Amino acid sequence: MGDSTIKFNVVCDMLEAVSKARKLTVKRKHLRTFFDHVYTDPKCYSILRLLLPNLDKERPAYGFKESVLAKCISDALGLAKDSPDARRLLDWKRGPSESAGLRQVKAERKRQRS
Repeated sequence: MGDSTIKFNVVCDMLEAVSKARKLTVKRKHLRTFFDHVYTDPKCYSILRLLLPNLDKERPAYGFKESVLAKCISDALGLAKDSPDARRLLDWKRGPSESAGLRQVKAERKRQRS
């Protein structure tokens, strides 16, 4: 990471690969590959703090429930409250077959801007 910045989409890609992998060995491989590339960057600790918030003693918990977080994300992305993407974020409990992931919402938002 030459410019000392860890790109958000790179983190998302890693998390998505880990999420889709069925075998623990494959999940570990994805994590190892990711951290081999970013470990020298001091910002990798910020990622660890986000991934493991329960181990972060320096920062208090955000205090968000999942539904409140989904509303905040929807608002931050500028989604209309009754839009399909906002509903999919809010209906996150229904699972991946009925609910959009953040990547899908991001892609749709990008299409809308074009």
